[in-house]
Amino acid sequence: MDTLHLSRITLATACLLTLSLTGRGFAQPEPQHSNVDRLMPPLVQLNWFAQIDLGNQGVNPVQQIEQSSPENPGSNGRAYLYQGPPPSGRSGGGAGRGNCPVVSLPLTAMVPMSIEGSGQPTPGLTVSDRPTFWFYLPYALTDDRPAEFALLDENGEYLYRTTFTDTGSLNGIIQVAIPATVSPLAANKIYQWKMRIFCGTGDDSIDVWGDIKRILPDSALQQQLEQAAARPRDQGALYAANGLWYEALTRLAELYRRDPNNPVLAADWNSFLKSAGLASFVDKPLLDCCSP
Repeated sequence: MDTLHLSRITLATACLLTLSLTGRGFAQPEPQHSNVDRLMPPLVQLNWFAQIDLGNQGVNPVQQIEQSSPENPGSNGRAYLYQGPPPSGRSGGGAGRGNCPVVSLPLTAMVPMSIEGSGQPTPGLTVSDRPTFWFYLPYALTDDRPAEFALLDENGEYLYRTTFTDTGSLNGIIQVAIPATVSPLAANKIYQWKMRIFCGTGDDSIDVWGDIKRILPDSALQQQLEQAAARPRDQGALYAANGLWYEALTRLAELYRRDPNNPVLAADWNSFLKSAGLASFVDKPLLDCCSP
């Protein structure tokens, strides 16, 4: 056998051996990579494709996260924040006297405080012909320490006047609703409300007061309010965004009082009061009070 023939046999044998070993898995071909594989690790690819999918559906993933967060809850994603000027009047009571002891938080009307950038005080706005008022009582009321609420018209005549004498043994936030027997507030007129705690005999008392004006919502706002009627939380947030303090507070306070362990309502209550400069009252109880 000549040398050339022997070399051809050796080469053929080597090729057969290589094919045999490859088939048994001893040698694997190098995996093929796409351009995307070479540029991005697997986790980045997953996020990238997810964003493309959201983009095709017209969804902004950042907005989607914000709408479902506890800080910005609700079916329409509207934050529960007051946007409007502070109402005119005096919202904080004076120092202790007589039967009214000195306290860190005095008698306070639950209305927006004057804070930087909030604008000049104006009459508080409402769209209700019989609005509900809210106050923080620093101590329990008794026969010896009663409270009086009054609503007066633009001529100083009493429309409504009532006295409270019993809040149990608690201090906290109370509501004063105007009954149906009282004449409704006329639109675009300014009324005055007063709350006073009598601390002894005579005129020894502490008091708060302010102005309120009923307005008629424009057609666009009225339509939005009607559309949100079945969602009181969303409707309340709409009131707050349009500077309608009394309705915004009443909607939220009633919801939160019925369901105080709801984390969404708790977050709303916190952010709403803070937006109005009332952070000191976030943890004060909502009392089921009061009967005239």
